[in-house]
Amino acid sequence: DRHPGLPDEAAVARLAARLRERHRDVSSTISVVETRETRRIKTTEGADAHDGRSFVMVRVTVSRADQGEALDLTFEAPWIVAGTTLDVAFARLDDRLRWTGRAATAGNHDLPVVLTPRALAALVVEPLGEALSGPALVEGTSFLLDYAPADPAGMGLTLLDDPALAGAPRSRRVDDEGVPPVRRELLRDGAVVGRALDLGSGERLGAPSTGSAWRAWDAWPSAAPSTLVVPEGGVPLGDLLAHWPRAILVDDVSGEWFTDAGASGVTASASLAFLVEGGEVVGRLRDIALSADREGLIRGDLTVSREVEWVGDRAVLPYAHAAGLSVVDADG
Repeated sequence: DRHPGLPDEAAVARLAARLRERHRDVSSTISVVETRETRRIKTTEGADAHDGRSFVMVRVTVSRADQGEALDLTFEAPWIVAGTTLDVAFARLDDRLRWTGRAATAGNHDLPVVLTPRALAALVVEPLGEALSGPALVEGTSFLLDYAPADPAGMGLTLLDDPALAGAPRSRRVDDEGVPPVRRELLRDGAVVGRALDLGSGERLGAPSTGSAWRAWDAWPSAAPSTLVVPEGGVPLGDLLAHWPRAILVDDVSGEWFTDAGASGVTASASLAFLVEGGEVVGRLRDIALSADREGLIRGDLTVSREVEWVGDRAVLPYAHAAGLSVVDADG
């Protein structure tokens, strides 16, 4: 049986036509992929565990030339609420195509920075998920090994690992070692309160498995989070962007971030950023980078939006303003 509400070829064609009508200089590629999986896991105790899941991923990529370089924008999210995902894809890509069509200049770098869910994932959430997973903790490569805070500060980042979101690609009833996973906090207000462990890493760290084992067909199990979630805040996105006369909205980054276990200062290039004036995006910014102290970014004052968005198949995140994040010249 088809997944309930799965878009047909006509719906996909309508989305492509809407994008061409609004932006005649772009080409688009749209894919809708349904995955069904049934697993049988034999545990070390000899018991059998059975699990099955079904999910749909929608991916839309648009391309055009932008000031002599190729511009590729991608929307990717699970098809969870029937009839809305393609509309969300159009709105998000339409906004960014309009914004990139205009150039802007910040004038100075002493401006607040707001991260889109995509940028928040790349800069903070995905590196944190890796750092709080068994392999990095066991091998000593996690940048959180010497992270001091052990108690919630009341204002920092809260990060959840949720294996039970309905329709999510990484939701499941048992992990690949037959252990039932549970929704849990990894960070609470900037303090580490949880980890993602499989049986092997848990044994080496003296802790039980958290049901976080993932296994490729040709490899041993390894621990990783399921769906990473930063809870929504109470501030509408429009109010967050309008809080300052001028601000920078960062949508994508490139380069390394949070890689070395010992470094306290981290930087990344803002490969897609926009200037915001009076709460409205006025154009694209170029040649800027982001800099932060990593502990300050995790534990410092964080304001998140009421709106949340899927980022690929692994995270549900809000827009966020982090007080410890600043803008520097991309050339250093």
